[in-house]
Amino acid sequence: MAFKERPGLQDIINEIVKRTQENTWRIRAVEERTRVVETKLTSLEKMFLDLGENIEKNFDQISEDKKDLNTKTMKLENEIAKIRRILDKTVKKNELEEIENYIRLINPLNANFVTENDVRRLVKEMLGK
Repeated sequence: MAFKERPGLQDIINEIVKRTQENTWRIRAVEERTRVVETKLTSLEKMFLDLGENIEKNFDQISEDKKDLNTKTMKLENEIAKIRRILDKTVKKNELEEIENYIRLINPLNANFVTENDVRRLVKEMLGK
């Protein structure tokens, strides 16, 4: 036998094999944890990218809505200005009351006009006195 086993050498080899297997198991466990962490990190990155895209879309929508509101506000302001111009041309309440008073004053149905006979009678009465 060229290689003679010494006592305790087998024990050392067995211990080295045992430690190597334990280290291999530990490395595999660490590698598995690393894969899990990488998977979670990739998932988080995707989630943040999606969230960023959603936020950007929401900002774009808000910006578009703001433009629409500004346009509608301008249209409303123009309509209000038109209504004010029309109202400025309409008759005011006090003006209408004044016109009503003139109409009442010259209304033949309400006025007490003197007839020709009434005038003659009054003239005779005045002359007769």
